[in-house]
Amino acid sequence: MMRSTTRKFCGNGVFIYLLLQASVLTAGAQISRSAVESNKAGLEYFAKRDYVKAIEQFSRAIGASVHPDTQRQQLSDPLLSASQDNQTFGVIALTKDLAVLYLDRGIAYAATDQIDPAINDFDRAIYIWPSLAEAYCRRGPLRLVKNDIQGAFDDLDRAVRLDPDLPIAFISRAYARSDRGDVQGALADISRAIKLAPKEAVAFYIRAEIYENSGDSEKAIADYDHSMSLDPTDAKPLCGRGRALLREGHIDAAVANFSAAIQLDPNFATAYADRGVALYFLGKTVEGEKDIQRALELLPSLRAQIEAFRREWSRKVLDLKKNAGGPQ
Repeated sequence: MMRSTTRKFCGNGVFIYLLLQASVLTAGAQISRSAVESNKAGLEYFAKRDYVKAIEQFSRAIGASVHPDTQRQQLSDPLLSASQDNQTFGVIALTKDLAVLYLDRGIAYAATDQIDPAINDFDRAIYIWPSLAEAYCRRGPLRLVKNDIQGAFDDLDRAVRLDPDLPIAFISRAYARSDRGDVQGALADISRAIKLAPKEAVAFYIRAEIYENSGDSEKAIADYDHSMSLDPTDAKPLCGRGRALLREGHIDAAVANFSAAIQLDPNFATAYADRGVALYFLGKTVEGEKDIQRALELLPSLRAQIEAFRREWSRKVLDLKKNAGGPQ
């Protein structure tokens, strides 16, 4: 019963996790000093998980992205020329540095669950710099969230072709393949990523996810542990290990892991949702519901998955009552 009723409340979480890896810093050769400073401030806020302020700083950087020595160019692309940035700040210069500024802001938008603005910024980055592999491998997972399966894999495959040594491209495609049930393809991609970046915590985290989704909790827990050893500041492997323990019926240990994840990151919606589920299994429905409500406050896109769990939980309770011969 435990395996059939547990579910993973990641919402966009795993994809967002991919997007939260450090964005590309620019040399600032083609943008103004104020743009460079704003971008630096945005990355600092980003590192502190203050994504709202990061977006504000990246927007300032985009607005100040015309270098005094750079000739201004009229934007011919409708998406860019009609953008709020252009309306507010006037005509802006199309440079590779500007593409990276849009990339940075897109990553921050994704971190706040603003999927459409994120995709729009990745579109702008790609329009300016069509060979920017990182923009494709970050837009691809969001297309998967939007159920644009073909578009997602087109982006991920193109990212790999553009830069066959970019670990995040293989990491992103590995999870997308796992999400579509292609376990062997996912493991092949994640193995390539680990070979390219053996100290990249997220690679082991995603491989743990792949193992977890295929029912191999032992290997999943080992990879979650290794991911934590590489980056002890990240709460997500703790949450993943908790889910794997929950699948195996170790509910108290799972709750302890979810609680540790929340202590490490008090705004981690997935950890609240998962702990809420575990508390339901312990019969602590009031506490569990409180956690679930907190998860919804932090990440409203979890609602559909949470409602599915509630329906499944209600059916389970009814089945137990029927088996016990109690009132329905």
